[in-house]
Amino acid sequence: MRDYLKGRPSVDVPPQYAHPTVLTRMIRVLREGRAQSSGEALEVVKQDLRALNSSVKVSQKEYDEVVTVKPLFLVCDYQNEI
Repeated sequence: MRDYLKGRPSVDVPPQYAHPTVLTRMIRVLREGRAQSSGEALEVVKQDLRALNSSVKVSQKEYDEVVTVKPLFLVCDYQNEI
């Protein structure tokens, strides 16, 4: 993904997080007004994912999204540079 995004400077998401579900969540954060830029939206997504654990109840759709992308963030320790 890093090589793919090199030629696309307008994509402001670290390659390890450039997953359609992450981008969808970022767009949702922007539309909800919880962030003003893509960088802020990524940070909000990170905060949301950190807050979710086994004791938090979510919808099935939210659960499906979280189990898809949270491992990406955990493996990278939520860092933008790896």
